[in-house]
Amino acid sequence: MKKSSYVFSMEVAPLARRELLSAGEKHTVTRMYLGAGKKDKPHSHPHEQTCYILAGEGTFALGGERTTLKAGDFVYVEGGTEHGFVEIREDVVMLECFAPVREDIVAAHLIK
Repeated sequence: MKKSSYVFSMEVAPLARRELLSAGEKHTVTRMYLGAGKKDKPHSHPHEQTCYILAGEGTFALGGERTTLKAGDFVYVEGGTEHGFVEIREDVVMLECFAPVREDIVAAHLIK
């Protein structure tokens, strides 16, 4: 069993910080912090993604639809689908799980 409390953390944009929690051969798990007032344009990547909201609230866009996500909610994003928080009303903390591994995220955190 591998157990670690060491977390790689970095600011990825204004009002946005990501912590790399785990990266295996087929997955990546991060904790993302998004500050109130942050607004983003939806983006896409080829990876499947599941987000679990630990705290906060905001408007999330997924494939052209918008919904409010808050603590306790989760959302699944199919690879290649436009998605993202377009408005953060209360600071959001969420777990993000990606498959396959997000090599870009792993590399960025390990270089810092």
